[in-house]
Amino acid sequence: MSYASPDTISAAVAAPLTLTGTSDVVQLTVLGDAAQTADIVKVQTSAAADVLTVSKGGRVLTSASEAFPVSIGQHSVHASGHIAFGAGATAPTNANYAMRGGGSSTLVNGPSSVTLLVADATKVTVAAALATIEVNTYLAGKVLSGYAESVLAVAATPRAVTSLETGGTFTNEGAAALQVFDLPTAVAGLRYTFVVQDADGIQINAAAADTIRVGAAVSAAAGLVSSTNIGAVVTIVAVNATEWLATTVINTWTVT
Repeated sequence: MSYASPDTISAAVAAPLTLTGTSDVVQLTVLGDAAQTADIVKVQTSAAADVLTVSKGGRVLTSASEAFPVSIGQHSVHASGHIAFGAGATAPTNANYAMRGGGSSTLVNGPSSVTLLVADATKVTVAAALATIEVNTYLAGKVLSGYAESVLAVAATPRAVTSLETGGTFTNEGAAALQVFDLPTAVAGLRYTFVVQDADGIQINAAAADTIRVGAAVSAAAGLVSSTNIGAVVTIVAVNATEWLATTVINTWTVT
């Protein structure tokens, strides 16, 4: 059966209308006019409200009456135009992207700015098994604001400090003996703060070939700085691939 454009299939045709294929071929083809500018396909409700339209160029538009009018697997587009990734029914009404469910999410070649919008009391929650959030080197020279740096009270000694812990503060709270921290190999920009809270003291060891400078005093290669003065604080920054420089010094630190 064929119809000449713009014939209308209406109530004169018994409903429901079913197209049944009898061979493995394309079952329905809609050919637009040579001068087609209007939508080429339109699906409407009984009240003539558009539910789905296909433009002459192939763009598919759906009705915003559905909370998630477009779904691909577990991912969907909310009626607001925002995109939700993962399983669940959470509507991403306050963000351009919403990550739902478990697993990890990665933005590859993403936008120049990504905002995490969550409750002020929480900000960002990281699973207990994950000790750090890694920020890649593309952020070098940029400013991160509005976040709390980690403060780690360590009683196990020696303690290897990692590059992923840059920006963190380490104390010897609860220590029963001298607390030793082994720095990673210096990489320009790494920064750590050490606070003496127990009289057993803190010792900070540089990696092989690295030195630590506190004021005019410079350690030997693979040298160290230490203090047993409660309240002593030192913040050290790697200024190149072999040198650590103290940018904040409170109380007395011995350089060896």
